[in-house]
Amino acid sequence: MRMAAPGIRNRLFGFVAEHYPTERVGDRGAVGALWRVLFYTILPTEPFVMRTAHYRAWVHPKKGNLSRALIRRGNWEPPVTRVFVDRLAPGQLVVDGGANFGHFSLVASKMVGATGRIVAFEPEAKTFAQLQANVALLSIPNVTAERAGLSDVDGMLALTRDAHNPGGHSFIAANVREAGVSEAVPIHRLDTYLAGEPRKLGVLKLDVQGFEQRLITGAAQRIARDRPVIFCEVWPKGMVAAGDNAGTFLQQIQDFGYRLGVIEPGGVRTVNVDEALALSDGPHHDHADFVFDPV
Repeated sequence: MRMAAPGIRNRLFGFVAEHYPTERVGDRGAVGALWRVLFYTILPTEPFVMRTAHYRAWVHPKKGNLSRALIRRGNWEPPVTRVFVDRLAPGQLVVDGGANFGHFSLVASKMVGATGRIVAFEPEAKTFAQLQANVALLSIPNVTAERAGLSDVDGMLALTRDAHNPGGHSFIAANVREAGVSEAVPIHRLDTYLAGEPRKLGVLKLDVQGFEQRLITGAAQRIARDRPVIFCEVWPKGMVAAGDNAGTFLQQIQDFGYRLGVIEPGGVRTVNVDEALALSDGPHHDHADFVFDPV
């Protein structure tokens, strides 16, 4: 049987995605199974808009884009997302450091509402374009997309693209699995960037490929003033390559007056610094997701 031309397949699957209950693809059962059968039968080659439980987004069917996980699973990082949603409230200011295609910013948009604001930082050019496209789909215009990174200084810094991992672009070349091109992009101290923002920072999410400690250092004044909930992927090896130390970083968070909580499928479990280090750098994993709640 001869396969239809790509243009026909793309139009057909765009129609399917528009009418299929894609917001339920993440549920176990027939809805998700049939969706995957349709996808692998029609095999679209171009991005299309898909609804998830929290937002609409342009998703990319080709490998090498994180949004492809939405097509296959219907969701992105469900345990972290559940805890993230639980910490959001109407009217909050949210900062998303390392936003990628925008999942957490898009989730936050609905939860903080028209009186809230989200600032999404994504330094890599192609990924930033995808973030902008997804922000444009929002019914509430409360997300500001910034093509920049966050650090402990203000200026410009070389970002190295990861040709292997679409979520692995880093300001530390040693943290990239397969180095692609490098380009200079703006970096900001969060304390500087938010200097004119009067509202309280409610949630800070960071996934910054080894720059965790530098970001926190550049946001220390705001953290001390506002006491935001902090979501953080901790990658000890990446922090070492940046000249930092995960143990020092976690102790710094604790000294700020925060409780360390590792995010697991069943919820959040409180841990100490040594336990957090072991969870984020073990024989079968090299990172872990945490929520740091002020106490």
